[in-house]
Amino acid sequence: ASSHDTAREALMKQAYDGLLLDLGDGLQGMEVLQQVRHGRTRCATSLPVAVTAAACDTATVALLREQGVQRILLKPFKVRNLLEVVATLSVASV
Repeated sequence: ASSHDTAREALMKQAYDGLLLDLGDGLQGMEVLQQVRHGRTRCATSLPVAVTAAACDTATVALLREQGVQRILLKPFKVRNLLEVVATLSVASV
């Protein structure tokens, strides 16, 4: 999705096997993640999630781990790393 709002709408309409979510400015992605984890989407609350972020301090990492995020991918990243993360999410959803 091109924005967090669009992602939120998509997650309300359809269930997915995994979620690659950009954290965004002001942790907007965290709101989307919390909606998934609290059952406010069509996805399972245990949906495998990976996050991309421009920066991530230890407090944010801890918060993401508490929310069940499997992988954190810092920008800029290589396409190879992105594909590895997506493969990880695919395995986790099986």
